[in-house]
Amino acid sequence: MKLNDGVLMSAELQAGNKGGNYVLRKPLDIDRSWWRRLFVKGPPVLAYHLHPRDEQGARALSELQDRV
Repeated sequence: MKLNDGVLMSAELQAGNKGGNYVLRKPLDIDRSWWRRLFVKGPPVLAYHLHPRDEQGARALSELQDRV
C-alpha cells in the first residue's frame, strides 16, 4: 500500500485512556497545488500541551501515538 499523502485515522479514548474504535478514514478530495498549500488557510490544528514534568501523561500520549 502506498500512501503519498499520509493516513487519516481516528480513535476514541476508552476506560483507562486506552484507544479503541479505530477507523481508517478516506482523505478529503482537495486541491494539492503548491499555490493552494502556500496561500489558502487550512483547517484549524488541535494541540495538547503537557507540563514538562508530567511523565505519566507523556507516557500515555506516546502509547496512543504508537498505536495510531
